Amino acid sequence: MSGDLSRQRAKALNQARALARSGLHANHQSVVDALRGSDVLKDARRWFEDARFKTQLNQLCVHARKMQELRAQPTRSRGQGRVPSADASPPARHSEVMA
Repeated sequence: MSGDLSRQRAKALNQARALARSGLHANHQSVVDALRGSDVLKDARRWFEDARFKTQLNQLCVHARKMQELRAQPTRSRGQGRVPSADASPPARHSEVMA
């Protein structure tokens, strides 16, 4: 592969990976659709047909969407949501602390 073609391939595949990592795409087909009409897809269509690359894009899409869901969940305060163990004593009341 010539140097120019190699750089062009790398640019196209990296652009596709960036779209997959964005969290905006559900799978490789959505990424390819987003690239449709761009110079990248015209020159790189055969590279996007590789089954291993499709799998990689699908995995990146799934991971990015999971991360988006996690970021969208409200964060818990320290200690919130913890279940006290059976042998833990109840928290002290204000009057007990002041004594």
